[in-house]
Amino acid sequence: MVRFKNGDRVCFIGDSITAQNRYVALIADHYKTNFPQEDIKFFNCGISGGTASLLMKYFDEDVRPHKPTHIFIMLGVNDSNRDALFLSNTKERDMQLKKAYENFKTNFSKLCQMAVTEGAELTVLTPPPYAEYQPSEREVHKGGFKLIFKYADYIKNHCEEKGYRVFDIHTFIAEQTKTNILYNDDRIHPNDLGHYYIAKCFLKNQGLEIGEFKDFPAYLEKWRQAVISYRGIYAVEHMVIKDDAATPKQKVEFIKNYLINQKYLNPNRTESVNLFFKKIAEEYVENKLNQSELYLQIDKFFDETKYDRNED
Repeated sequence: MVRFKNGDRVCFIGDSITAQNRYVALIADHYKTNFPQEDIKFFNCGISGGTASLLMKYFDEDVRPHKPTHIFIMLGVNDSNRDALFLSNTKERDMQLKKAYENFKTNFSKLCQMAVTEGAELTVLTPPPYAEYQPSEREVHKGGFKLIFKYADYIKNHCEEKGYRVFDIHTFIAEQTKTNILYNDDRIHPNDLGHYYIAKCFLKNQGLEIGEFKDFPAYLEKWRQAVISYRGIYAVEHMVIKDDAATPKQKVEFIKNYLINQKYLNPNRTESVNLFFKKIAEEYVENKLNQSELYLQIDKFFDETKYDRNED
């Protein structure tokens, strides 16, 4: 795939790995640094907890308005129902995993077709591997690496059959994990170095070289954080509110009560995950009723961001 050109509008569809807006921002940084005169827009359409079925649900609202020329899809980690690996009942575990896999195949195929029908150039990214063998105090999903590999393998085969372009993030990151710690303690979410290698693989597939790992560029941070806050709106509605029929004001009141009653504290989750839910809930109260203004602000931050080496 050749690099993006002037006027391209690029959408990244994915789960929390995408919604963290780290590898996406590194890709944007590369283009702003090396092709500053070209007007290329990058849109993050990742949703924490995202699955193929969820991203289909939000496609009309969250992807189509960007009028994308290119769509990149990276999914599979949440679709896998990896927590079923904790079940001691082998029959029940296998049944749940099989159901999740069959659902993913159906929904992933439909989502890809939606992207193609939109007229955008579709590229699929295989999901990063589950870092099963990385040391961590967190309970490991035994068999997690094999499970996500199965999804990555299906994606490659499906895309070959349909003629969709694939960037094999899974294989590239798996190779890098042999000599690097690329994940947080949950073994699912990449750390800063992990996001760097995702961006590196992405750009390599475009014939570009990202260069050596460095601290995240400060000039893009305002845009990156605004995107994260905006993506949090969808995460809260999907993972906490779960009521599409409620009005925006009703949703905000629901989350206010959620915070007052500290319902984000879940004994089955780690402290860091509970704090994540608290943070996105607080930002939801602040942002939901001003969602359209925040969207415009993101566009403004990106358009006004000019690369200046002296700023870093």
